[in-house]
Amino acid sequence: MKITIRNTFLILSALSFLINGSTAQNSLTQGGIISVERIWDRAGHNAFTSLVYFKGRFYCSFREGGSHTPLNKNGIFINGSIRILMSEDGENWNPVAHIFKKDIDLRDPKLSVTPDNKIMLLMGGSVYDKDILKSSI
Repeated sequence: MKITIRNTFLILSALSFLINGSTAQNSLTQGGIISVERIWDRAGHNAFTSLVYFKGRFYCSFREGGSHTPLNKNGIFINGSIRILMSEDGENWNPVAHIFKKDIDLRDPKLSVTPDNKIMLLMGGSVYDKDILKSSI
């Protein structure tokens, strides 16, 4: 990448945000962030979200699991699954899908809208032998 004054400004802005949150504060004072709400907490580890607005509804996907990796702190092996929630108003959320595959740790679900106006979900999966990653699909 060619370093330009613009690129340097963007990098410094990102660093400023990481160091002291000033970019977040500017966003708050300019009305960028309205609120932050928890919409799901029914698993030990809920992470890696994706959000789209599609045909008048919000859809949120994320990984559910016992911990960040399948082997949790208690030594129990739990593969991750994918949960999708839907909301018409951004406040009330309902589960619409729970996706899991035997012996596969599903990860990083990402939602998008296709050019032919369909909702699409992409995700990865990992195969573990205890806490050792054997392959990714």
